[in-house]
Amino acid sequence: MLRDGAIATWSEVVNSLGDVHENARLVISQSFHSFPYCVWSPTFAGNYGRSRSTYLCIGEGKIGFIRAEGKTIHHISIPISEIDEFETGTELLSSWITIYFHGQRASVFFNSVSKPLYARFIDAFLAERVTDSDFNPIQEDNETYLKALKKEDFKYETYVRRVLGKRRPLASFYHPTASAPRSIFGARIISSYLLIAAGGLLYSFSEGRIIRYVRSVNYSMVIRYIPIATTLMLRHTDMKDTYSIQSFSRFEWPLLEVPVSTTKSGEFSTFCRESKIAWSDQRGVTP
Repeated sequence: MLRDGAIATWSEVVNSLGDVHENARLVISQSFHSFPYCVWSPTFAGNYGRSRSTYLCIGEGKIGFIRAEGKTIHHISIPISEIDEFETGTELLSSWITIYFHGQRASVFFNSVSKPLYARFIDAFLAERVTDSDFNPIQEDNETYLKALKKEDFKYETYVRRVLGKRRPLASFYHPTASAPRSIFGARIISSYLLIAAGGLLYSFSEGRIIRYVRSVNYSMVIRYIPIATTLMLRHTDMKDTYSIQSFSRFEWPLLEVPVSTTKSGEFSTFCRESKIAWSDQRGVTP
């Protein structure tokens, strides 16, 4: 598995069916009436996972993952309207896209140099799932919010500005870095993270591992896009000495877990209420 900055790890846009590996041509031609936007990622591995040579395609309202290596072609095709969560992540030269659907997940890992090639997949997902109810053409509210966020934790301001654009935050919850109970391997912390509800989506900005050891160095940023709708539920899954684990799920499928310090539990509950995210107990019954 390649995992460095060599050109051999860079992704490429594929412009025609003739440029596709012979093993994958039939799958693509059967899945799309016309040749889709297609990005080929060579075999790649990073700290958060690995994937074999993959064609990631988008067109006709769906995304296709085609693993092109070996005698057997592994293929997944998912309508954008059925994606439960869209995730992008980057840590130095390692990046990835993961989609969650019907209790399953599919990922492609690639060299971060190639990130611009994958922007179209994010744009297509947002175009399909974002509502215009929170659109703010004047953008003054956003600027006020972003200035306050920059003072609180400057590292998120650029990401939020790029992701939200002119969409007005309906609600937001910022969890600062906090101490977590020590484990047998050393002192731990809850890294800061940010949740925003806007345009019918729950946006999450965090490091790849929110609970980590104090001395571990982390340069990752993971952005998650989760449609709220009426089927997104919040479940309390575990209670620790100083924090609880809260899980955002759709039906029985977990999508995102976040630790919430006891001192921030009230603000977290207010955020979920303002975001219209329902609470459910372990049996899936809404009180």
